[in-house]
Amino acid sequence: MELIEFDADRLARLSRQCGQVRDLFASLMQYLPALAEDDFPVKGITARLADDRECIHVQYRSIGIDLVLTQLRVDGTSKGKVTAMLVKHPLLAKPHSLGSFTFDRTGITDLQNTGDFDTAIGSLGVPVVMTFLEKAVYLDAVPAQS
Repeated sequence: MELIEFDADRLARLSRQCGQVRDLFASLMQYLPALAEDDFPVKGITARLADDRECIHVQYRSIGIDLVLTQLRVDGTSKGKVTAMLVKHPLLAKPHSLGSFTFDRTGITDLQNTGDFDTAIGSLGVPVVMTFLEKAVYLDAVPAQS
């Protein structure tokens, strides 16, 4: 591995890019309060952004999902990666990945649009949570425990 020489400008740019990706991730929370409204068809879902703004904790009955942000570089460009980790389930002894998606610095995701919704990250909170929650509720097979 070759070490990278860092200077003040490079560190400032890195900090700015990381902050921008965290802000975009946190924008997933924009519409999540709708999950707790009386007229939402599924009762009992809660969502909370972690203090470090790099994880959204989702709870529904005996199921817990963490939407975890990591950052990566693709062709020199910073991107965010959101991985849905099933962290609490009656059939699991340890966390299990339900899937992931990426988004660029403008908030455009690599998600397939199979419905009538925008694929920009800020508008996807409810569809993302409900997609991963349904995968967790109807867990087809218990992953092998090693």
